[in-house]
Amino acid sequence: MGSVTECTTLVRIMIEEIRLLEQFCREEEKMKEYILDMSWPELQETIQRVNPLSIAVSLIEQERDRCFKKLKTTLNTSGVERFYASISGLQEKERRELVDTYRKLKMMVLMTQGVTRSIESLIETLSGTIRGVMEELFPYRRGKIYSATGAAKDVEMNPVMINRHL
Repeated sequence: MGSVTECTTLVRIMIEEIRLLEQFCREEEKMKEYILDMSWPELQETIQRVNPLSIAVSLIEQERDRCFKKLKTTLNTSGVERFYASISGLQEKERRELVDTYRKLKMMVLMTQGVTRSIESLIETLSGTIRGVMEELFPYRRGKIYSATGAAKDVEMNPVMINRHL
């Protein structure tokens, strides 16, 4: 009987995690649009909405992990790492509900990872383009400069003053 309660709780937690990830993914899509449109104030607002969402996703993930470990203990599958193998002892209805919800969660995680990677790729491309333009505009800034201690140092754009009377 305890496993049914824990199953229901785990399903509820996973559904909440899916909802939060969907919301997170929508906000990330907006961020991508704002980056492309160079709408910096809107991007900042979206980032401020994403930060609490990120924390909420992390907290619900921890709660899901705790609940899953508790279910595994109840089912005497604590030593089993794989999700599907560890719930094999459940009744068909509970197992099916857990598996369906788990698959939806996995798909949402993959979608979120895809959007995150596309934003990362976009930013890397834009940064590389800007870096290339800056190197063409300021060729003396190419390469690395090293400090007196031997550490790599960014090239500074400070003006050079030459005193010809010394």
